[in-house]
Amino acid sequence: MVLWLWNEQGAHRIEDSGFLPTFFLHAAPAELSGIRRRTEILDGVREVREVSRRIALEDDEAKPVLEIVPRHYRDIRELAHILDSNGGYVDHRLYNVDLRFSQRYAMDHGLFPMGLMRYSRGLWTPEEEHFALEYPLPPLKRALLDLHVDNPAGIPRFQDKLLEARIEDVDIDGSEESILKGIDEVVRSKDPDVLMTDGGDAFVMPYLARKAAELGVDMRLGR
Repeated sequence: MVLWLWNEQGAHRIEDSGFLPTFFLHAAPAELSGIRRRTEILDGVREVREVSRRIALEDDEAKPVLEIVPRHYRDIRELAHILDSNGGYVDHRLYNVDLRFSQRYAMDHGLFPMGLMRYSRGLWTPEEEHFALEYPLPPLKRALLDLHVDNPAGIPRFQDKLLEARIEDVDIDGSEESILKGIDEVVRSKDPDVLMTDGGDAFVMPYLARKAAELGVDMRLGR
């Protein structure tokens, strides 16, 4: 897991190679031991533990569940499908299957975006209440990326030509290849903490990724 910790000296890259994502299975308590034995022999399983968790908001007390540790993050969905089918898609209730890797890490370590944290020797310590409605935001350095795309259909498409780009006060033009390289160079030089776009998830970022792949341009757009 790669995280970025920001302080007054700037951004710092932190790698945690020891994080193991898990998911949970709830079934009738009398069946958990048998399910555990059958689950432990599956190829994609590293370990199975019996733990107690509150599985619903209305629960006052924790209930016994199985915590399944896959060998690899990519094994989670396949294992979940096997266990769900073994319970007839009714008897086994699965939890934390669809969480993103980053979200899992944050939940397990009590982290939240923009929260004040203390990090020392691999341990995270929250310095703020994560339910607080108002808290000071760090003075992050931002940059706005805007694209000019030839869109004869009226709505820009992935196959349309890239005509120009602008990052803050820097205009980038030329061939599509030179524009892509220019975007990457400007982002590296400005080194923003946050790169902002208008419609980035829907078009800008997928469009740039496709153009870069087609033209063989190595773009990082980040640290």
